[in-house]
Amino acid sequence: MSEIRRSAPRSASKECQLISCNSDIEQWKGTLAYRTQKHLREFVHRGLWRDRPSMPTLQYDLRPTNQSMAYRQGSLEDALFRQTATGDERDRTMVTGPLVSVITIFFNGQRFIEEAILSVFSQTYDNWELLLVDDGSTDASAGIAMDYARRYPRKVRYLEHRCHENRGMSASRNLGICQATGDYLTMLDSDDVWLSHKLEQQVTILESHPEAAMVYGNRQYWYGWTGNWEDAQHDCISKPGIEPNALVEPPLLLRLTYGEGRTTHPGIDSMFRREMAIRLGGFEETFRGIFEDQVFLVKVFLNETVYVSDACWTRYRQHADACCYTVTSSERSASWFSFVNWVESYLSENGMKGVLEGAPLWKIFQNELWAHRHPIRFRLRHFLHRIAQHTLPIPIRQWLRTSFHTCLNRSARQQELAQANGVDKFGTENS
Repeated sequence: MSEIRRSAPRSASKECQLISCNSDIEQWKGTLAYRTQKHLREFVHRGLWRDRPSMPTLQYDLRPTNQSMAYRQGSLEDALFRQTATGDERDRTMVTGPLVSVITIFFNGQRFIEEAILSVFSQTYDNWELLLVDDGSTDASAGIAMDYARRYPRKVRYLEHRCHENRGMSASRNLGICQATGDYLTMLDSDDVWLSHKLEQQVTILESHPEAAMVYGNRQYWYGWTGNWEDAQHDCISKPGIEPNALVEPPLLLRLTYGEGRTTHPGIDSMFRREMAIRLGGFEETFRGIFEDQVFLVKVFLNETVYVSDACWTRYRQHADACCYTVTSSERSASWFSFVNWVESYLSENGMKGVLEGAPLWKIFQNELWAHRHPIRFRLRHFLHRIAQHTLPIPIRQWLRTSFHTCLNRSARQQELAQANGVDKFGTENS
């Protein structure tokens, strides 16, 4: 009897364990995680990924930041589940809010564009559209963009210029702005990636501060994307150079950034209102390459209220094929002088020329611009300066320098006064 009593509980225990196991399996089949895995298996077996290269599993952690924001990406199938789920699954991943138009311009960007797209699909904020603007690519990046637009027509659109022209970065951004339907716009370069809460946090800020036309924060200069430990040691986070988490009225940011050099310009990964971008005329299409983002920011800083945050939302990839590294020194110099010329003209047209007057950094810009406009006079001045250094006493040199700058300022004021009175530099009246 004792053996029977000892064996009966063991048999009952096994049966109870089997019933419990079956119950757990049935409960597991009813969970969202099980339906997600089942859906993904069916999604893969339908062959949609047969010709696609598998994306790497990436784990990003920004520990140097105060908020210790982490960015984690799984496989491409996991990231895209939010866009392919149906029914209850999609309702649970949907985040209500205003539509955000993400504009990604690219030119021969097949190396990194898919990783940039993946960072958009990985956003916790779901109400967005992605506009992939092709600036005349000749590599496989155009095919990648069209493939995403074909598979996700409700979320992704492929745009290009007429006859597949290469019209430059500003014209491509303007094309995206014209075709965008969202209340808010944000730019993502094809070689950069976003942290997963970028859209959600920026939309929250703009919704809670209706007077702000733009929001921007810090970004990580990302050298460690190579996976090399030595490269990762160069990763750093930009600092705003101004009291963060506050609204900044115009034109303070313009003076701090381009007049005193105290702040770093935010790049084009900020978020701004579409109405504002259209009202300011978008991007200047004469700037095809570098400085096109800074021209747009000068317009914003001069006219609009901006919210400056201390959060980090973007990883700014540093690599040898980036446009800022591929331009020659002569091209960079020409673009720089074009930018300073444009800023000077824009401030003059808007009656705001005095905004940057007297600022130390702007004085340096003006001196460089003067040397560029008057190369012969600059060389002569440099030659006389070297002679004076070796022959004249210091007090006389200081007196000559002061007199020279006084004459230049008096001549500039007289010319401005003459133009204001309708008289040109030769003394004849303008009709």
